Amino acid sequence: MLGLVNIVLINSYFTGKAVSIPCRGNTNNSGDNGAGKTSALNLIPVFYGESPERVTDRVAGKSSFVDFYLPTLNSLIAFEYEREDGERVVIMYRHRTGKIVYRFVKATFKDSFFTEDIKAELLNGLPISDAIKMVQANGIEVTKQITNIIDYRSIIQRNEDELRRGGSGSKNYRSIAREYCLGHEKASMQHIDRLTYAILKRSNMFGRLKSMISESMFDIPIKEKPAHLKDHGIIDGILSLRAFADDEYIFKDCIKYAQEKNEMDVGLLKASRRLTGSLSLAKEQFQNFKASESDVFVLEAEGSDVFNKEFDLLSRKVSAINGDIDELEVTIDEAYNAKADWENKDIDKKTSELKNIETYKRQLAHAKEHWDLLKKEIEGIELEKNEANTKALTHYNGEKDKIKDKIDAITGEISYVNAELSGEQLALSIKCSKEVEVFQDESNMQSQTIAVELSGHKIYIKTPQKTPDELLEVAAAEQLFDKADME
Repeated sequence: MLGLVNIVLINSYFTGKAVSIPCRGNTNNSGDNGAGKTSALNLIPVFYGESPERVTDRVAGKSSFVDFYLPTLNSLIAFEYEREDGERVVIMYRHRTGKIVYRFVKATFKDSFFTEDIKAELLNGLPISDAIKMVQANGIEVTKQITNIIDYRSIIQRNEDELRRGGSGSKNYRSIAREYCLGHEKASMQHIDRLTYAILKRSNMFGRLKSMISESMFDIPIKEKPAHLKDHGIIDGILSLRAFADDEYIFKDCIKYAQEKNEMDVGLLKASRRLTGSLSLAKEQFQNFKASESDVFVLEAEGSDVFNKEFDLLSRKVSAINGDIDELEVTIDEAYNAKADWENKDIDKKTSELKNIETYKRQLAHAKEHWDLLKKEIEGIELEKNEANTKALTHYNGEKDKIKDKIDAITGEISYVNAELSGEQLALSIKCSKEVEVFQDESNMQSQTIAVELSGHKIYIKTPQKTPDELLEVAAAEQLFDKADME
């Protein structure tokens, strides 16, 4: 199937993922709200050359296209499409300056950026610029970077009008367009970007349709209504011209090739004449050199020094010219970017806003009056605030002094109480010391008594005898025994 066949996102609004969206045949794009369905559809007009910022809804503080779709240097959008002579890939990625950059690749995405080694590096955060170097190292053709949407659109559509307006780089862009445009190398189209954008964004569709018809059907503007033609010969001539116009591109190609051939013939003729003249001059110089060969050897050393000096001077001039060329190329790129930014601006909206400038001025004057009133009210409030602060500060200082006096009085009382407490603690300490001494004396006496009793018990244990109580019990028992015998 010719045309767009696949969209690949790497670390895009699906953060940290590689996502493939097939576009060959019918595709069912379904999911919950916020799943990214509309964000994926918005990429289709971008592929055909629509400005990326136009497809991004910037209301409610949403991100720009580059921040939303290409948030990092590892972010990539790749469009795979098929031509009559094979498959191609165009990639969009974030430049280190924060701008969007395009490149065309003569291969499929799988064979270029999703080989085993490059795929692993990309999923690990490899910058896209480094991945491009790896692709080129594998022998795959990658174009130079395209830095603005106008140049990209002129290439993908092979729009001759925009290619002619491309400036000094248009010749290179024509060769890129032949190799990478949609369809085949001689295909050309216009407004496919606006048509796909109109399908998704249905506002102002009729205005865009009129613009596309007028720009597609007529190569020159119509300034006045044409007069009625009564001469049928002229009408037949116009009809013949229309039939002739059907094959106009063939004649244009023939004329272009003829012009190129004529230019080549003229160039060859001039080159032949220059070579003939140079050959005669060379023969004459050879004879002169042969006659003065000895003089040449003498002057060789001097000529070498002069040559080296002139060569150094010319080298510095060439470096300076190359620097000027680089600066001019940067200036040209900035001019094209400024032109693209200007085309992306909503001029109709700004024109309508300009018509309302008097209303805005009146609103501004009214706002200034309201501001002056608010300013006076604020000054009055500030004055009242300062007076209140002064009163509050005075009251605060008075209360502070009162509290300080109370604190001083309480501090004196605490000192007095501490002094009394210290005296009582001293008396109590003396009393306790005396009571401890008395208790120690009594304890010593009790200890001595216990020691005496303990020594008696020790003697008794060593010499067993009956105690007095035991003797009394024995005597009582004997009396009872004798009394029993008597009875």
